[in-house]
Amino acid sequence: MKFKRNDIILIISLLIIAVISFFLIQSMKKVGGSVLVLKNNQEIDKFPLNENTKKMIEFDGQYNQLIIQDSKVWIESANCPNQICVKHPKIQYSGETIICLPHQLVITIVDGEAVFDSISY
Repeated sequence: MKFKRNDIILIISLLIIAVISFFLIQSMKKVGGSVLVLKNNQEIDKFPLNENTKKMIEFDGQYNQLIIQDSKVWIESANCPNQICVKHPKIQYSGETIICLPHQLVITIVDGEAVFDSISY
């Protein structure tokens, strides 16, 4: 298969756009300020991201072991059947979440700014 001049220009242009987009997205990430724990869409706990914490979140015989270390958050263990929350990679940037659907638990990183959405009004 032989590439024509326009094909090469198109491929190089797309690669340049992809690299620029990648760096723009990476530069826009904000390190979060705190970790918000929600159960059934209600806040049950909030932790600062810059303090190392190990917290067992327990309710109705269900548990999730939350770890905050070196400004990163993850679930170390849980008794949910699918273990997706345990396999989730560590999070550290504002807006990232870990969700445990069987336990209806959402762990999200928020920054210090107020968050407004359609429910806030």
